[in-house]
Amino acid sequence: MGDQPGVVVDAGKQITLAQPRDFRFDPVVPDGEASDLPRSRGIDGILLHTPGHSADSWSLILDDGRAFVGDVAMNMLRFFGAGYRPIFMEDREQTYRSMDRFREAGARLILPGHGELFEADLLPRWTAAAARGPGIAGLSGSLLAMAPGIALIIALLLLGRKADAGFRIAPYILGFILMRELMTPYGYWSFGSAPAFWLRFSADGPLLFSLAAGSLGLSLFLAFRKRGIGEPLTWFKGSPPLAVLAGLGGAAIAAVPVLISRIGILAGERGGSFPTDLIPAVLTFALAGIASGLAFGLCHVFLAYTVSDVVLSLVAFAA
Repeated sequence: MGDQPGVVVDAGKQITLAQPRDFRFDPVVPDGEASDLPRSRGIDGILLHTPGHSADSWSLILDDGRAFVGDVAMNMLRFFGAGYRPIFMEDREQTYRSMDRFREAGARLILPGHGELFEADLLPRWTAAAARGPGIAGLSGSLLAMAPGIALIIALLLLGRKADAGFRIAPYILGFILMRELMTPYGYWSFGSAPAFWLRFSADGPLLFSLAAGSLGLSLFLAFRKRGIGEPLTWFKGSPPLAVLAGLGGAAIAAVPVLISRIGILAGERGGSFPTDLIPAVLTFALAGIASGLAFGLCHVFLAYTVSDVVLSLVAFAA
């Protein structure tokens, strides 16, 4: 293969960029759901509107089956359970629908923006079960898919027990990234950017209770197994009111821009109306989040004592 301008793919599926035969800088923005614009540039293929990762995503589907899909599909973090799904989706259902469109348009080989090439048949499909969210059954399934990554993190923690602080903290950072990045493809939460940025957890009460209990339990376990947790702490140095005001000021810097962007926008416009029957589950989740945040901060006591002289500030920042 390799007769298309600008792209060469050899039999070993290695991609190299070739000098385009007829390069002209006259950008055109396609509209609709598909466009033959590539053919007017001497490329045998079509542009396909494939939203989901973002609303403005377009993919190039060549007649020979190669599909350049950007971030709509990825081939990274598969070892940690992400499969071939992007780790960020503005609209989870649209992302899966776009993957279906790849196949319908004749895509056979996916060339993602992140990761290696892979066969289009490996892309996940949208199902009614996926539309309902993961649920409790999905929670066990996703944990099973993440088992290799979790095992790696545990191994790093065991190997690094006598290492320096920098190495010991790396597995915790890796674990945090792992759990955060897989929340979207598994449907535990969803994002949106219109009319303002929003993030919503799955509207599933039992799932929220389970996530809350797991988050709190894991944070407390980590907090109480860390060395130095029983050492006396100096919570305030100097004026306590000034310390509290400084903390509130930092919170305002983080929160005020977000709140300003939502002025005049009802909660129902950010991802749909809130199901009031979930108030107990959401309250439990929020309180467990506060408690796990405090425990997460306490996890950093030993690190704060050993690598800095601003113990309270570091612990408070982590919390």
